[in-house]
Amino acid sequence: MPVSQSDMTSPEANQVSDIGILGKFSSRQLSPNMNGTKTPDTFCTNKIKTSRYTAWSFLPLTFFLQFTKIGNCIWLAVLILNYIPSIAINSPAVVTAVLSIIVIIGISKEGITDFIRYTSDKKINAVECMKLENGDQKHIPVKLQDVKVGDVLFFSDK
Repeated sequence: MPVSQSDMTSPEANQVSDIGILGKFSSRQLSPNMNGTKTPDTFCTNKIKTSRYTAWSFLPLTFFLQFTKIGNCIWLAVLILNYIPSIAINSPAVVTAVLSIIVIIGISKEGITDFIRYTSDKKINAVECMKLENGDQKHIPVKLQDVKVGDVLFFSDK
């Protein structure tokens, strides 16, 4: 059924009718979050976080993850076997140096990629858009990380 312009200004304009399970018409109220009071704190934030580590968890987690790789586990086994004098092939110091270099390169690579993810997240979270405030025609700037469920947003290409 076509909607006239006078119907759009009426209070019933926010109501949407749909057919229920039994075929009867029911209506539900749809309204955006114009005043910020309808958003409970149970929703997650809009902040994007794709980085894996924090400052405190970086070294323990990356050190542990280095030994989930089969190549590093083999080097560790060779290092342990080189400490047994009867079957030692190389000096334990040489194998320790090789394993240390491999692990340091792996940890450095993880750190660089995680830092790139962190800076990308900060850049995306800092993007500003315009939010319709309190049902007025007033638009206020808001960062994407501060957007709440139900906010009406306007984006523009700058």
